[in-house]
Amino acid sequence: MKLHFTEDPLTVFPLTTDIRDEQGAVRYTLKRDPGAIGYKLHLLHDDGTEFCLIRQKVSLLSVKFYVRMQDEGMMVVPRSNRKDGTYFDITVTGWRTFGDPRNGEFTILSEDKILAGIRKQSRAGETRCEVELREASTYEPLILAMVIAIECTLALYQSDAD
Repeated sequence: MKLHFTEDPLTVFPLTTDIRDEQGAVRYTLKRDPGAIGYKLHLLHDDGTEFCLIRQKVSLLSVKFYVRMQDEGMMVVPRSNRKDGTYFDITVTGWRTFGDPRNGEFTILSEDKILAGIRKQSRAGETRCEVELREASTYEPLILAMVIAIECTLALYQSDAD
């Protein structure tokens, strides 16, 4: 199963972003709260019910995102080392990324098992992000929320570098 969405080059996520499946059907909708300090995003099922909140934890020292889903909270935390470059830990789940997300291609792992592969492609001024789930999974919404938090983190790092 593949999900995809398009990022806005100016804001990463516009006020509303549709997340579609391989057939082009809207599976989820992402709504950005424009009045929030930092990123505050609401992930909705295709029927419009909210099931996840993705919020930037504002800090002078680092960029982190808090993800709240089904009364459970977790953090998406960027890490860095010489061997792997930038990678992310996802607290509570024990998941982490492999590959350097800044290069547009990475995977989300649970121990040594690949849960999803993520690939970004830029064309004609927009960036399309594709999330390929390795097997039908109850983790689909959570994986999607993690990818969105990672994309927001990368956008903030990029804006700091500009």
